[in-house]
Amino acid sequence: MYSVDSLSGSLHQLETFLSEWTKYIEDFSLVNNSSSANQLCLKEENDHLKVCQSLFSLRVLVISIEQDKLACLQRSIDFQKEQYASLLDYNSKLEQLVEQKEATCSNLSCKRVSTETLDNAFSMLLGRQKELIKLWREDIQVLRSNFAASLQKIHVYLFHQLGILVEKFQDQQAQWMKCSQENRLLRRYIQEWKGNLRVVARIRPSLFGNECNNTALRFIGDDMITCHQPLGSSAMSFTFDQIFPPHLPQDFLYEELQPIVSSIFDGFHSCIVAYGPTGSGKTFTVFGPDGKSGVVEFAIRMLFAVTDNDPSLVATISMLEIYNETVRDLLSEDPMASLEVREDTTTGDVFAKGAVEMEMASYSDALRIIQSGLDFRSTSATLLNISSSRSHLLCILKIRGGNEHIGSLYIADLAGSERVTHSHVQGERLDETKHINRSLSCLADVFSALRNQQAHIPYRNSRLTFLLRPALSKAGKAMLIVHVSPEEQELSETIQTLRFGQRARDIELRPSKSQDSSSIFLRRQISLLRQQLADERRQRK
Repeated sequence: MYSVDSLSGSLHQLETFLSEWTKYIEDFSLVNNSSSANQLCLKEENDHLKVCQSLFSLRVLVISIEQDKLACLQRSIDFQKEQYASLLDYNSKLEQLVEQKEATCSNLSCKRVSTETLDNAFSMLLGRQKELIKLWREDIQVLRSNFAASLQKIHVYLFHQLGILVEKFQDQQAQWMKCSQENRLLRRYIQEWKGNLRVVARIRPSLFGNECNNTALRFIGDDMITCHQPLGSSAMSFTFDQIFPPHLPQDFLYEELQPIVSSIFDGFHSCIVAYGPTGSGKTFTVFGPDGKSGVVEFAIRMLFAVTDNDPSLVATISMLEIYNETVRDLLSEDPMASLEVREDTTTGDVFAKGAVEMEMASYSDALRIIQSGLDFRSTSATLLNISSSRSHLLCILKIRGGNEHIGSLYIADLAGSERVTHSHVQGERLDETKHINRSLSCLADVFSALRNQQAHIPYRNSRLTFLLRPALSKAGKAMLIVHVSPEEQELSETIQTLRFGQRARDIELRPSKSQDSSSIFLRRQISLLRQQLADERRQRK
C-alpha cells in the first residue's frame, strides 16, 4: 500500500512530464506549421494526457481519503486495545474479590450462630437490665426518703441554732449598748473631772536645729514648763494639763483630743482652739502638712469610724473665715462675700446666715473639701512668717441624725498675735494686725469673764467669740492648744502666750453640782485609766 506522500511525489512527476510534453508539442507545432494532421494528432494526445492527469488526481484524492480513514481506524484500534487491557486488569481484580468473598463466606459459615441463640441471649441481657433498673429505682426512692428526713432534721437543727445565735446576739447587743452607754458616761465623767476647758501647750521645733536643752525653755514632767529669762532674772513656771515637747509627733496630741471629739456624739458643742504668735505652728497642728495628718483630719477619721457603722448619722462640714471682723464662707461660690452672724433664739445656737454645709460622703471627699476651702484663705508674707495667716479660720464639723442636730465640733486656727514693733507691717497688713489683735483681746476678755464667773460674758464683742459661744459656754467642752517657739529672741511672745494659757486653765466650764458625778468609784476608775495611759506612753517611748 502506497503512502500519500509517495503518490503526491508521483503526481508531481507526472505533472512535470505533462508540462514538458505540452511545451514540446507547442514547440513542435511552431516548427511544423505545415503539417496540420500532425498538429491535430498532437492536440488530441495532449487532451488525452490532461484527462489522464485529472483522473489520476482524482484517484490520488480518493486514496488520501481512504488513508485518513485507515488512520482513524488505527487510532480506534489502539483505544480499543487500551480499553481491553483495562478490562483485563479489572477482571483480574474482580476475580481476586470473588476469591476473597468465597474465603470470607467460608469463614462466616464456620462461625455462624443461630438466630434463636442470639434472641435468647438478648432476652437474658434485657431482663437483667430491667432488674438492675428496678433495684436502682428502689435505692433512689430510699435515698430520697432518707434525704428528706435528714433535710428536715437539719432544718430543725439550724433553726434551733439560729434561735440560739439570735438570742446571743441580742444579749451581746444589749451588753454592747450598756457598755457603750457606760463608756460614754465614763468619758463624760473623765472630761468633767479634767475640766470642760483643757489647756495644753505645744512647742514647735527650733528653726536653727538647737536642742531643747539649749533653749530658754525647760520641761518638768509632762505638765510644767519653765522659762529662763536672761540677765539673771528668776525662772517663770507654767503648769498645763499636758505639754508636748518638740520631739513628740502629733499622734500624742490625738490622745488628748479624743474625748473632745467623741463628745460630739453625746450632743455637746465642743471646740479646739489653736492659739499662739505668728510662726508658732498653729496651722501645722490644725491641718498638718499639705492639709493632711492634722487635728481636722484626725477628727474626720473619728467621725467616719462611727458614721460608717450607723447609716442614720450624717457628717457635714463648714469652713468660715473671719477676716477684719468680716465673716466669709470659703466653701461658697463667692468666698469673698460677707455673711451675717445670727443667733437662734429657740436653741441658742449661733450661725453664719447663708453658710454652706457640705455633706462628707467619704474620707477622701472630706479632704478634697478642706483643700478647696484652704485655697481661698487669706495669707501673706511678713517679717515674722513667710506664709502668715491673716484671718481666723473655723472648721465646723456637725453630726445629724435624720433631721435633728446631734452635736458640733469647732476647730479654730487663729491668726497669730504679733507686735507691730517686731513685724514692721504697714498699710493693709497693719489693718489686718489690728483686727487680729483686737479679736484675740476679745477672746481673752471672754476667758477672763469665765474665770471670774461673771454674770455677763462678752461674747458679742467679736465675730470670733460670738461664733464660738456654744462651745465656750458651761454646757460646752473646749480645748485650748497654746503654741510657742523655743527661740530665745521670741521669749517675750512665748511668755505672754504661756500666761494667756495659764489664765485660761483657771477657767472651770463645769455643769451644776447636781450634775457633777465625782464619787469614789469614779475617781478610782479615772485613776486606773490615767495609770494605764501612762504605762502605754512609757512603752511607746
